[in-house]
Parts: sequence; structure tokens; C-alpha cells
Amino acid sequence: MQRVIGKEGLDQKEKEVLVDFSLDYFYQELEKVIDVRKLRIMVKSLHRKVSNTKDKAFIPLIERVLEKSLEIEDNFSLFYLYDLEFDLIWLNPKNVQKSSELLDKMVILANKLNSRVFLASTFGSKSCLVRLIDDDKGSRHYLNEAQKIIESLSSLVKGYFYYKTLYILIAADKFIDNLEKSEKYVCECIDYFRKAGYYFATVKSMGRLLSVYLSKSFNKPQYHDKMRELMQIIENDRELIKKVDKCKEVWILHTLAKGAVFLNEYYRAAVYFKKVLEVLWKEKKQDTLNY
Repeated sequence: MQRVIGKEGLDQKEKEVLVDFSLDYFYQELEKVIDVRKLRIMVKSLHRKVSNTKDKAFIPLIERVLEKSLEIEDNFSLFYLYDLEFDLIWLNPKNVQKSSELLDKMVILANKLNSRVFLASTFGSKSCLVRLIDDDKGSRHYLNEAQKIIESLSSLVKGYFYYKTLYILIAADKFIDNLEKSEKYVCECIDYFRKAGYYFATVKSMGRLLSVYLSKSFNKPQYHDKMRELMQIIENDRELIKKVDKCKEVWILHTLAKGAVFLNEYYRAAVYFKKVLEVLWKEKKQDTLNY
């Protein structure tokens, strides 16, 4: 199996934003913010934290930080916050209009900032939203636009929004004809998300890597070994499991269950599926099923 965690480290700016804020401290510090640099550090920290929990309880805080970003006219922070709010609400069909409005704002900001990676990410999100309302043609259009941009970008812009878009493209089977490329790209996603502190995205990417191995494994026993190795990595990664909340642990368990079914390890699969149902029943969070 390719290395899931690569040898590249975070640059200094990325290390800075791995600072975690308690909510009380966050609110206190937000009121003191007068410069763009500190606001961006706080926004990136909030973006990472909420991306890991998908907790809608953060929406009032997001709205307050949006006000601060507008106050000091920081379009960069606005883009992060609109992206965060979109990710929290778009799966609910009742929020289609608001989600669309957020994406329209993000397109405007991406153009103002002259950021092609922001534009690609917005197109990727648009593809997800229009697919939700059964507009397959529109979804393919936005996926193609996102792919054109992503494939033209240099390595200098490979941050969160690059890998978010790359994941969307992989999940939409844009590289289905080249599974080696899919494997390479999803390993890059896992590598980046893990190091940058996006643990839920790490779990989802691991699940996607398992799907790639499933696609490649027919009549190729060597990929059965890769699947077992990946499943062992996931099972033993106690640190990662601790980093995601209980509901998001469902993704880990479901990933392991899928692999066990394909490997004909049905008792093992049943154990995982049972744990999935236990978590869902205990937490009673329908949103987890959507994610």
C-alpha cells in the first residue's frame, strides 16, 4: 500500500493555525481582533474544529465571526466562513436556496481574491448541491470546471481547498478510468488532512481509499492484502478515533464493515455494523447518516 502519511510537513503558517481555542476564549479574543492576521488564525482554527464536528451549534459563532470579517473587510476569512456554513447546512433540502446563495457569494469572493483554488472548491461544492436536487447535468458541468482548474494548479497552492476539491472529484469517480491515479490522489488527501488537523476528512478519505481498493481488487488478490493493511491501520489508530466525535466514529466503523464484507469476513462485518447501529441509536443524530 502507498504511504498514507507522507514525509512532507506543514509550513510555518499552517502550524500556526493548529492552535485550538476554547469557545469562551474564542469569543473573548474575537472582540479584541483588529488586524487581519489574528482573525485569519482564529478563522482557520474555527474552520478546522467545526469541520471535524459538523455541529450546527457553532452557527451563531460563525455568524459573529462573519460580522467581524465584514467589519475589517477580510475577504479571505469570509470565504472560509461561507464554506464552513455551507458544509453545515447543504445536505438539508430545506436549505437549498440559502446554500446556493452562499456559493454565489463564494464565487464573487474567489474572483475578488483572484484565487483559482477557491473557485475550484466552490465549483466542487456546487456540483454536490445540484446533484442533491437531481441535476446530474449541472453536477457534471461543475465537476468538469473544478477538475480543469485543479489539474492546472501548481504545487504552491495545495492547501485545504485544493484537497477538498480533489476529494470531491475522487468521490464523484472523475478518475475511475485510472485507479492508480485515484489511489495516489486519495493518499495525498489523507496525508494532508491528517497533518492539517482535519480528522473527519481524514476518516472519509480512508473510506474512499478502501473503495478504490474494492474497485481494483476483482481477480487481484494483492489488493485484498492492501485492504487488510488499511483496515489494520484504521483499527489501530486510536489517536485518530479520539479526534473525531462519537457520531463521526460511525464513518470509521462503516469503512471497516465494508472491507470485512468484501473479504468475506462476515462475522467481523456484523460486529462493526452492530456498533454503527448502537452509535446511531444512542446519539440519535440523523445528520450522521447524511454525512
